Amino acid sequence: MTVDLRTVLGPIAVLLLLSTPTASAFQADPCPTGNASTRRLVEIVIQDTDRAENYASGGTWGATPEDIRMLTDDTDADVCQFFNDGVPEERSTPPWLSAYYKAGNYYFIASRYQLSEDQMFRLGHGSVVVFDSELNVIGAFAV
Repeated sequence: MTVDLRTVLGPIAVLLLLSTPTASAFQADPCPTGNASTRRLVEIVIQDTDRAENYASGGTWGATPEDIRMLTDDTDADVCQFFNDGVPEERSTPPWLSAYYKAGNYYFIASRYQLSEDQMFRLGHGSVVVFDSELNVIGAFAV
């Protein structure tokens, strides 16, 4: 059973999702390219033992920062397209940067608001949504 992202992100997100085109409508390649800042968001989540104990199977993500892999069109197009269908367009275009990762048996959508490649908007670092190997949402975190 897969969970629709709209049920996790709440009523306001549902309005955004219904009123804006999805990322897949604007993106030629299914897998977006992230950078060190989006990867760092995933590192923060998988290194947080409290999050692992509460959300991960067996209390561990079963992965280290070295295991983090950005999803690519060559091997992960179907998973990327699944994620694109649930990500609002404004979260996939500047100034937002979103990227998709896998570490262990988990998938991650990492999103960060940035003004430019070198300058991060510091009111909030970003967010990470975590999925299990069956693409069920298991957690969403502000990091």
